[in-house]
Amino acid sequence: MDGVSGSLVRAPGDKIVVIKDLKDYIVVDEGDILLVFPMSKEQEIKQVTEEVRRRFGSEYI
Repeated sequence: MDGVSGSLVRAPGDKIVVIKDLKDYIVVDEGDILLVFPMSKEQEIKQVTEEVRRRFGSEYI
């Protein structure tokens, strides 16, 4: 990761993550879901999570 600041990046230990010049974002790779969201809108993640559950089922959340 080069030029990444103010961001939270979470991915499985066996995954190679390459990110360049990312500022103030949340990046979470978990199971079948990849979430990339601005930190400034993190309060909306719960709504997005509920929408994914409604559209695709609980097995993804």
